[in-house]
Formats: sequence, structure tokens, C-alpha cells
Amino acid sequence: MRTLESPRHNAQPRPQGFRRLRLPVIVAGVTIALTACWPSSNDSRSATAGLPDILQILTSQHWVLDNTSSTPTIVSRAAITLGFTREHTLSGEAPCNVYRASFTLDDNAIKIHPIAQTLRGCAAPVMAAEHTYLTALQDVTAVRNSSRDKLELTGPSSIHLIFKQRGSS
Repeated sequence: MRTLESPRHNAQPRPQGFRRLRLPVIVAGVTIALTACWPSSNDSRSATAGLPDILQILTSQHWVLDNTSSTPTIVSRAAITLGFTREHTLSGEAPCNVYRASFTLDDNAIKIHPIAQTLRGCAAPVMAAEHTYLTALQDVTAVRNSSRDKLELTGPSSIHLIFKQRGSS
């Protein structure tokens, strides 16, 4: 009957210094791994931990356009409103009609998909204000929440729509 020898018996003996180096090498490797995973003062994730993301900010309020601070200028006596949902839809009241659309959000970049609106007719100046607003809203490319009660939507061609929290002055 033939017996198999374990590979240890055939292996070359290890040099004496190998055993002494093994523990420091393991400790150094673990230290490097833990240090790489530890948050630093430059880590944006630790700096923003616990703060709401932009979708939470958008959906936490119902917004009213500040037409005196926004560009393009939108002249309307009716309040122009905007609300967002967690399901990535937005809706509101334009100067004459109610509107809605879906949107995509990537950090502060926003893409508003084609806007649907009711077909109520109003006086020509009101319809002109509505067209100006909805065209600007459709062209928005970025969202910024500069304060708790202020929302800014910006885009090309000097689009700067400023909304305030509904109920704030």
C-alpha cells in the first residue's frame, strides 16, 4: 500500500526571517485598508451626511414663482405654482392653465420632459405670460436650493426662475 506524503514534507524550509516579517506585513495591510475607508475632512459624503438630498428638498415644499426676481420677466396677477413628487413628476398652476410633466434628476442637473397642460383659454396677455413661463420651465437644466425657503431653476439664455416656499413672503 502506497501512502501519500503531505506537501509539507516535500516543501523547502522557509527562511527564518519570513516568520518575523509576516505579522508586521499583515498589520500594515490592515492599517492601510482601514485608513483608506476612514472619512476625512475632504470627504463630501461625510460633509453632507444627514442633510436632505435635492429630491427631498424639492418634494418637501410647494413653491410659488417670484416673478419680480425671475428672468425672463413673467407678468401675471395669478400665482404661478410648482410642486414636485418623489415619483419624479411635477405639476402646478400657470397664469391660465394647470400643467404637469415628468422630470429626471442627477445631482443638481434636472431635465424636465414635455409639459402637458389643460386647454383653458384666457386673455392674450395672460396666455403670453403662460407661454413665457412654460417655455422657460421646459428649458431649465439646473436646480439649486440656496436657502430653506428659496428654490432656483436655471438654464441657458438667462433663464433664472426663482421660487419661494408657498406661504413665505
